[in-house]
Amino acid sequence: MYTITEAAAAAMLSVPPSTLREWEARFGYPKPLNPGEDRMYDQDEMHALHEALCSALSVSSAIARARGSSEQHEKAAQAGNGSSSAERFHVSERRESPR
Repeated sequence: MYTITEAAAAAMLSVPPSTLREWEARFGYPKPLNPGEDRMYDQDEMHALHEALCSALSVSSAIARARGSSEQHEKAAQAGNGSSSAERFHVSERRESPR
């Protein structure tokens, strides 16, 4: 799994980081992988949400579409048929350092 920071996810979606937290509270999506100070998001989920938002959907419709898309991607990856967004974007995996 490839993760991106809250700031990177917000930049990808062209929204402030507070909007990600608002959507999580309002719609339950996107959910950070580690709620708290250093929120990290699944890159595939952010990519799916970006694509849905670019389709000129309302936020709630885009979130519903992205949620379904990321679930389909997860199932395909488990079956060995999915390509990760890291392959699409040549992004390296970020690992958190212990504190």
